[in-house]
Amino acid sequence: MSERALKTRAKIMDATRAFIVREGVGRLSIDKIVKESGTSKGAFLYHFKNRKALFCALVEEYVDHLNAVSYTHLRAH
Repeated sequence: MSERALKTRAKIMDATRAFIVREGVGRLSIDKIVKESGTSKGAFLYHFKNRKALFCALVEEYVDHLNAVSYTHLRAH
């Protein structure tokens, strides 16, 4: 994936996190994510098939972070 594509994907994910914190997951829509992230619907659909795919990517990223933190903590003790 190109650097530009990675930045766009990150913008979409960052905007989604911010939206969920502010308004909750129930109000989340592709159109709102696109507006929040300053991207296009085409860019969203390039990276994510639908909202569920985006949510799964966010959960996967969070689990990876928890695993890394846990591993670091366990190695320190």
